[in-house]
Amino acid sequence: LSGNPNDILKTDQKVIELFPKDKALYRWIKMAQKKVKFQGLPSRICWLGYKERNLRGVISTNRPNGSTHSSIVVCGVYEGKPVFVSVYPKSQKITNLRRDPKCTFLSVSADWREWVTVEGEASLVDYNNTPKEDMRKLLREVYMCCSDTKHPDWADNDAAMVRQEAVIVTVVPNRVYGLLR
Repeated sequence: LSGNPNDILKTDQKVIELFPKDKALYRWIKMAQKKVKFQGLPSRICWLGYKERNLRGVISTNRPNGSTHSSIVVCGVYEGKPVFVSVYPKSQKITNLRRDPKCTFLSVSADWREWVTVEGEASLVDYNNTPKEDMRKLLREVYMCCSDTKHPDWADNDAAMVRQEAVIVTVVPNRVYGLLR
């Protein structure tokens, strides 16, 4: 790539052509073309194959005093955005995100040689703002985005998510960068 914005758009189009059935990737690229500022490299296509490579991450939030709070999370990509589930609705990360949704999400490969950083704003979905049945379905979808396997007992998982008052966190990107090989 030359680094020319027109080349990035050509790359975006080629990815869409090569993966016509990947609706999440299509939505991600179209959203990125509108919302992610051009940074000289095709960072917006770095989600391609992301789930297959990376399920570990760190979410960094802002404490009330301005310092950073970071937490390790099991993560995935849902509808083109980083996602994870917190089973502790009163955790420091959730408390911080409810107060200030600005955050930085980092995901790394198993060998620590590849990484993607997403700076953006968190969107929180929980049983307080989502009907119970919709939340159950969404939690199952997000689970599959963050896992290599299906859950062995969905009914048990559903009950645990209600009991623990699970919160789904997605990060809407403002800036994306990283190193993918």
